[in-house]
Amino acid sequence: MAVITISRLVGSGGTLIGKEVAKRLNYHYVDKDLIQEIMEQYGELEFKKIYDTKLTVWDRYSGITDGILDFFKRIMLSIAKVGNVVIIGRGSFFSLGKYNDVLDTMIYAPMETRVKVIMQMRNISEKSEAEKYILQKEQIRQSFISVHIRYNGIF
Repeated sequence: MAVITISRLVGSGGTLIGKEVAKRLNYHYVDKDLIQEIMEQYGELEFKKIYDTKLTVWDRYSGITDGILDFFKRIMLSIAKVGNVVIIGRGSFFSLGKYNDVLDTMIYAPMETRVKVIMQMRNISEKSEAEKYILQKEQIRQSFISVHIRYNGIF
């Protein structure tokens, strides 16, 4: 089971780096779209909600969220068992953190660089709007991570 997990800041280029690493190593590339597709095939339609929105207090402590996270973790473990995989996205490092053959990475970039990337990617003309977008997306990611931490009993 050779696995690379890549976490990244919004606009840091982490997704492109992950795709390139997977291509060069001839590894499978896994992102939230593939994970969501797998979950939907098994009837789990709420994953997108907890992954792509800032969760309410109710969402954070509901049994439904715990069930979704349990299923998410099982999918991550199944993907990892296949091996030779690059997994992009929040939470994979928590699900797979205790395994020896997992390399966890984090891609950073200065805010100025990230703003420029987002302005270009999203066709945004104002720096302040791009920064607002980045901060909003990072809050959503942090919301998922904090629920994932609570679910996994970390901290």
